[in-house]
Amino acid sequence: MRKLILLLALLLCPLSANAAYWYEFAENSYIDLDSLQKNNNYSYAWIKLLNKGTFEPINDKKVWYGLNTIYVDLKNKKTAIKDIYFYDLDNKMLENYTFESLEWKIIVPDSMAD
Repeated sequence: MRKLILLLALLLCPLSANAAYWYEFAENSYIDLDSLQKNNNYSYAWIKLLNKGTFEPINDKKVWYGLNTIYVDLKNKKTAIKDIYFYDLDNKMLENYTFESLEWKIIVPDSMAD
C-alpha cells in the first residue's frame, strides 16, 4: 500500500523529461521517475528489472536487464505492459517486443505491482 501511495505522490509531481532518474521501488526493480506520464485514464512509466538469474539467455547472450513500459489504471487497479526491451552486459539491445493493444491485468494485493 505504501508503494501505491508513493507512486500516486510521484505522479502528481511535475517532472522533467530530459534524462532517466531511476528510483529503486523493489529489489532489483527501478522506475524512471522522469518518464512518469499521466492522462485521464491511466499513468505510465519505464520500469527496469535487473536479471536475478531468472532471465533466459537470448542468442546465447546473458540478459543483464529488461526495460518495460508499464501502464497503470489506478481507478480500476489494473496494469498492462506495452513495450519490452532486453539488454546484454554491454548495454546492447538483444530483443524487443511492442504489443499492439494493452492487455489489462488486475493488481494483486501485496504484489510488486501493488
